[in-house]
Amino acid sequence: MNNNRFKYLILVLLGAFLTILGLGAVLVAGQTTVAAAPTAALLWLNPEEAVAVTGASTTVDLELSGISNVLGVEVYLDFDPAIVTVVGGQLTKGTCPSPDFTVANTADNTAGTIEYATTQLSLPGCDGGVVASIEFLCAPGLESEVSTPITITASIVADPDGVAIPHGTQNGAVRCEANIFFINGIVQLQGWPTPAGVKVDLKNAGGAIVASKTAAANGAFSFTGTTGETYSVEASYPRYLTSAATGITSAIVGATVDLGIGKLRAGDINGDGMINILDISGVAGNFGKDSPQVWAP
Repeated sequence: MNNNRFKYLILVLLGAFLTILGLGAVLVAGQTTVAAAPTAALLWLNPEEAVAVTGASTTVDLELSGISNVLGVEVYLDFDPAIVTVVGGQLTKGTCPSPDFTVANTADNTAGTIEYATTQLSLPGCDGGVVASIEFLCAPGLESEVSTPITITASIVADPDGVAIPHGTQNGAVRCEANIFFINGIVQLQGWPTPAGVKVDLKNAGGAIVASKTAAANGAFSFTGTTGETYSVEASYPRYLTSAATGITSAIVGATVDLGIGKLRAGDINGDGMINILDISGVAGNFGKDSPQVWAP
């Protein structure tokens, strides 16, 4: 913690409000206590492990317990911003202490840091409870279960005399579960044993393309979808009719929907999505010719 910032906090509180509200104290770094002697007082994260699916949020409370006569709290936390972010970039103020004067309430979702400092302006101090609540959002699109520790890196708990209250800290974690399922299949071109270059689109229920890829040389492809959502898959290649599978869905996280083999039918010479006399005439008019042809219109 920046000592100059903390001194500024003391001056602001002393000059603007009550002289008894100075928070001069020694930092508690990580999980060590401010005093050598053990104490039951605890600043902790509840629940110890919060769980949400990717793209959803979960709330973690920063709590004080086994403590009395608390007038001010200053705390710093770290998290992995690649896994979770703090919704709104701020914490929801708690009740211990009553947040009469909040000096800092910032979550940096790029650096993965949280700074929160608040004090109440009336006596007596509080005897434990929720300091603040943090709503964490699991990053969208996670394809496997991941977890990030929520670490209390430094903290001060102060009484009305500006004396540090010895306390321990207990970290927490947020576990993000991937709410995805897998869509696999193989596409073939009629009369072509190695269908390289076939375009495959994944579409949502509204028909919008959400992902596109080129099938492998053997025609294999794979997509991921969100459980509970409905999709369709459409494969296309020049001079062939498209092939589509619809109503693709799964309610089971991690499940695989195997579409099997889909075949694109040859003969759509003019690319209008149907094979009719126009295509046949185009082929018939060139029947018996071979390559190369003379460069002529």
